[in-house]
Amino acid sequence: MYLSIFESGQKVAVEALTIDPASLYCAFEQVADGRKQKGKRYPLPLLLTLLLLGKLAGETTVNGIVDSCQRKTRVAALPIELAEAVSDQFHV
Repeated sequence: MYLSIFESGQKVAVEALTIDPASLYCAFEQVADGRKQKGKRYPLPLLLTLLLLGKLAGETTVNGIVDSCQRKTRVAALPIELAEAVSDQFHV
């Protein structure tokens, strides 16, 4: 009897943890952007998403978040640069 109660509770917990990855960005799209047109270099939802991810990664300052994003961008770009270098060698 108790086993069936725990099983149903576990199923609900697993379903509750399923989150659409795009929902965070979609939620940030609803935030009003108070910046002037001149100050809009990047979309606000992207900035808010990166700030939140930086905070979740343990960064405590905006400069720390920026540094973290730059490091991760360079690491993510390495496979692309490698693929381009290899393809350039074969197309010479």
